[in-house]
Amino acid sequence: MAKGGFRGGYGGMNQANMMKQAQKMQQDFLRMQKELEEKEFTAKSGGGMVSATVNGNREVTKIEIKPEAVDPDDVEMLEDLVLAAVNEALRQYEAASDANNSLIGTRRERCCSPDFNTGMFTAMMEGGDVMGIFVGHDHDNDYTTLWHNILLGFGRYTGGNTVYNHMKAGARFIVLEEGQRRFSTYLREWD
Repeated sequence: MAKGGFRGGYGGMNQANMMKQAQKMQQDFLRMQKELEEKEFTAKSGGGMVSATVNGNREVTKIEIKPEAVDPDDVEMLEDLVLAAVNEALRQYEAASDANNSLIGTRRERCCSPDFNTGMFTAMMEGGDVMGIFVGHDHDNDYTTLWHNILLGFGRYTGGNTVYNHMKAGARFIVLEEGQRRFSTYLREWD
């Protein structure tokens, strides 16, 4: 531990306030998730020849193809138009879902998850036993956000002379409650 240790108790919050804030965040998230589920995202391709609609559950609910888009000698073109419309509708959904996430903390960089879906998060969601996932690194993020009832949390810039030193160095603590399926998390800054 660094000389002088960490300052502050719970980053200026007591546990009761932290739990209230987490509960409010969860309520806000559930409200935003419900609002998102009620939305539809429609995109067109080929100058409006093909349209695709995706609902807030990320399901393709409608494909419309104008008769003049159907050329029995060029099925590949129609397939490309359908793919383009579906992918654009999905991009609209993703943009809306990103905009609705409630963050607690600081976000100075975007998340850079890979485009390839390994299925790991889906497995954790379906398993139902993961409450939180935390990553720590020397970047300018230290936020948490609730996603599908799993708390995602970034650590904090921990020190050293890097290009990512726009925040005071510190750490994210995770406190597990013995015998209960609960935890709390907070940040502390180095003195």
